[in-house]
Amino acid sequence: MIPLLSSGDAQMAISGTVAILRGISRGAPIVIVGGYRKSLDWALLGAKGLKSLNDLKGKTVGVTAAGSMSEFLVIEALKTKGLIRDRDYTLLAAGQELLRVLGLKAGNLHAIPLSGGQKVLLESEGFPLLMEAKVGISKFADVGCPRDEKIRGNKSQQSYWRS
Repeated sequence: MIPLLSSGDAQMAISGTVAILRGISRGAPIVIVGGYRKSLDWALLGAKGLKSLNDLKGKTVGVTAAGSMSEFLVIEALKTKGLIRDRDYTLLAAGQELLRVLGLKAGNLHAIPLSGGQKVLLESEGFPLLMEAKVGISKFADVGCPRDEKIRGNKSQQSYWRS
């Protein structure tokens, strides 16, 4: 999404907060204009055969990347259940959701955080739900648009973004 916004080919993108902030920190000519969620519902699904969070001890949990929202959610949620990263489980930067699902199915990962549809699909395939959480994210924004310089010459975009 960030390349589309940066090039001016898109006037708005709904994307994860981390991706937008990472793009801005790398100089992408975009700004955050708002968010569309008050909370983030997510679940931690385990490999077949796991029964509880305690079964994660000594196992690998796949997250998107270092510094990602999924890493933050997993570390903080498991900490509330007494599981500490590197002591009880290992995190692996496994990529976006589809790659994490493939890693779980292949047996390379023992648990992955997911949202929405993939959670339902994997549960129907026999992957156990280890934890569900709802995290308030009212301070996180998810909607990005090109910086003012990108739309300065286009009157229709100016009125759209400033209304």
